[in-house]
Amino acid sequence: MLSRALWAIGAVLSFALFYVYMPLTVYSQMSFFIALLGGFVTSLCGAQALLNFKSIQHAFPPKESRKPGAHNLWPLLVIFPTFVLGFVFFMHFFTRKDAALKANGVTVTATIVDGESVTRRRSTSCSVDIRFTDQNGKVHKVNETVSCSDFNNLHKGAEIQIVYLPDDPSTVSLLTDQDKAAEFLGIENRPIAAQDLIFVDTTTNAQAITDYLNKVSTEWTYQKREYSEKWTNALLKESITKSRNRVNFLQQSAGYIIEQQKGFSMEGFERTQPQAESGQKVYKSDAYMLTTKREMIPSQIGFSIGFSVSIKKL
Repeated sequence: MLSRALWAIGAVLSFALFYVYMPLTVYSQMSFFIALLGGFVTSLCGAQALLNFKSIQHAFPPKESRKPGAHNLWPLLVIFPTFVLGFVFFMHFFTRKDAALKANGVTVTATIVDGESVTRRRSTSCSVDIRFTDQNGKVHKVNETVSCSDFNNLHKGAEIQIVYLPDDPSTVSLLTDQDKAAEFLGIENRPIAAQDLIFVDTTTNAQAITDYLNKVSTEWTYQKREYSEKWTNALLKESITKSRNRVNFLQQSAGYIIEQQKGFSMEGFERTQPQAESGQKVYKSDAYMLTTKREMIPSQIGFSIGFSVSIKKL
């Protein structure tokens, strides 16, 4: 009975070790192997707690002396749970990794220095080598597995944003798309709204505005002009121009115009005039007047249709 209890305690402790307490640094090096090892150790302890084999010969007796009994349960209680628990440990490692990166990660720009795509039977695995400098000025080179679709969009010398753990720079995540960047950097990834334009109008610090816009969606850049300031999002084909008494927003992608027009929030504003022949609509709040209209915008292929918003204080 004591032997069974000890094996049961061993099963609980090994599960806790590989599920909760195994350092991410160890998992990062050989995540699949470590997870499978954890599955085997936990399953072995659990099987012993149930079957209490005295030796290997007891578990696997010779064929001539084999009788129906507990040893027939060995594959069911060890081999199958090894793979099940290994999969659980493997997936939980990535959950722990993402949680740690979100809580303590530092964002930097890394450079792709190499990559590899390996095909084995019916599966293909892809990885890239990245080089980056941490916040202490130390250079690191890390190999990271990526999806093959992301791999095909990367190339040697390309720069990409990553998140890494300061206490373990080998633990990284590549921010390969907007959704992943939004997840790790707290970006809302939503359309520009009227309240955002009011923030631009009432804020004098250009960097604060740039940081604010990049929390709404990524890729906003700033340009100082002689009589105005301009923020551009080349990815979304949007721009915001701030002049002395007006803020203008322009959405240029014709394929996105209907969605953007519906998605543009005018919370706090009420329609005050019927739609003009030009398509212009006028809205007002207690402090601002907002107008929306469609515009013909010069482009490389001639003209494209854009959705514009203009806001100014009353």
